[in-house]
Amino acid sequence: MGQVVIVPRRAKDWPERLAAHLAEGSKKLSVWGENDCAMDAANWVLRCLGVDFAAEYRGTYGDEEGAARRLSEVDGGSLMSAARRALGRPRRSVFEAGRGDLALVDIGGGQLSLGIVDTSGRRVAVVARPPLVGYARFPLSAAKAVWEV
Repeated sequence: MGQVVIVPRRAKDWPERLAAHLAEGSKKLSVWGENDCAMDAANWVLRCLGVDFAAEYRGTYGDEEGAARRLSEVDGGSLMSAARRALGRPRRSVFEAGRGDLALVDIGGGQLSLGIVDTSGRRVAVVARPPLVGYARFPLSAAKAVWEV
């Protein structure tokens, strides 16, 4: 017999949780290892599904160099690889993304960041780079890959 895989489901009140997560995040200072793009996305998934896909990363870095080093140690240095390992295969099209899904976005110069499809379903909220506060918003069309949450 094959192995049974249990896929976590979103909390029933996920729309309210999404709105609260984004509202709280809009007031937070960006801090490497606590409130950076990957940790914010992981915190959203934890809040919505109760699954911590960033457990291997929590408390292991405190600056950009440390984040890059840890990403290299765990996932070969690629945020795309880390997201695939933690979240599985991305959707076939970025335009299949819905509110609360995760998206890998090119924030400029080929630099990728992980963000959350916001309550409009048309933009991706990505934690602004340190030392800024809140989110930068990108059109869904800027996403390179999306994952269903």
